[in-house]
Amino acid sequence: MFDAAGLTDLPEPKHGVLYEDSSNLLQAAIDGQGIALVRRSLAMQEILAGRLVRLFNVDGPSPWKYYFVCPPALLETARVQAFRE
Repeated sequence: MFDAAGLTDLPEPKHGVLYEDSSNLLQAAIDGQGIALVRRSLAMQEILAGRLVRLFNVDGPSPWKYYFVCPPALLETARVQAFRE
């Protein structure tokens, strides 16, 4: 991530506190305990409220993927179509 932000002369941290819950990580950053690497969607409310600032205008790739799944019989129903849209 540092390379993507143009910080090629600085090594990326290899250790630190590991939070199992993203909300705890965000709260630690809000409380001034350091910086947090989180999904933008999780931090956006805190950024808009001025409790956090985005350090770099860089988006990193996510290892996670999201899929829409439902039973085939429900795929064409109005409520499923509305949700997909």
